[in-house]
Amino acid sequence: MRKLLSILLLLISVSLYSQQTEFRFYIENPCNGERYIENLYVLKDSTLQNEFSPDYTDTDPVTLLPNTGIYYLYVIDLSGFGYGFDSLKVNVNKTGKFDYVHVESNINILLKSASRSLIYQECGNKLDGFQMDTFPNGNIKVCGNFKNRKVKDSLVYFYENGNVKKRLLYSKRNIRIQEFDKASNLLFLHKNSRKSYYLTDYKKTGFYLDGNVKFKERKKKHFKYLFEYYPNGNLKTKQKRSKRIEFHESGEVKLKYKRRRVNIIEDIYLGGYHTYDIEKKEFDKYGVLILDAKYQIWGNETAFNEFLMKECDWIIYLYRYENGVKIYSLEDIESIKVNE
Repeated sequence: MRKLLSILLLLISVSLYSQQTEFRFYIENPCNGERYIENLYVLKDSTLQNEFSPDYTDTDPVTLLPNTGIYYLYVIDLSGFGYGFDSLKVNVNKTGKFDYVHVESNINILLKSASRSLIYQECGNKLDGFQMDTFPNGNIKVCGNFKNRKVKDSLVYFYENGNVKKRLLYSKRNIRIQEFDKASNLLFLHKNSRKSYYLTDYKKTGFYLDGNVKFKERKKKHFKYLFEYYPNGNLKTKQKRSKRIEFHESGEVKLKYKRRRVNIIEDIYLGGYHTYDIEKKEFDKYGVLILDAKYQIWGNETAFNEFLMKECDWIIYLYRYENGVKIYSLEDIESIKVNE
């Protein structure tokens, strides 16, 4: 009887596994037809609630999908400005082995450097003048003006349906970027310093689909300044160099953070280490205090712009309140022992 039960369980597990899909993602070089398997990506199902991804350390990165159907493929973008692609719609129409191949653009980035502008190539050739690449359906995929392999004044990416995906306008010192969804709704406006490949000082505005502002963000000298808004236009978050306030949708204060640098430890090889004290207060929707905490973040090599407790190294104190009465307290404890 026990042997029969074991056989039945084995058959059930084999049956369940056979109903899964082994998803592999390949990227093809359009110049020579060579393919390589990609491991840095995420798949979301049609609800956009469930995510699936491979083990990026595996030599054969496979993503097991529980069902067939429509999935959206998001690739981790290492370009800094969001070049590449995202949210590719994939119809996984069979179980078992399923290979998905994406053909790269002829125009691609050759050099990514922290201290230099992006360098482009087309199938190994030097880029100069107006250049364009197309989708299999004939619609333009990307076009731009180049001079000595660098963007001269503009670079535009398109969706396969012909709508603009991203428009980059270059001036002597800045890059202005507009991003749109597939229905041509404006999603983001950026203004970025042209100092290097990576984002340095920048300004960014995000929008809801109805055109209302979702957030305004800027970064200057390592510090981020942020204003976020609810769909009704009420302020959601206000963050400056050393303070952050979050609001309930009704307008009442929800969270208050205050950060203060307490010391800089100089190292002959690594430079200065910054240590910060952060005070946090949390309120319910009626403005009553429910949490009071103070914690530290240690050893940052640059000026720091985080406030959240999950980033901290040491809890100086943490008090929780209910109806104005302290019901819980911690003092002088490692943050790994505290669940915020």
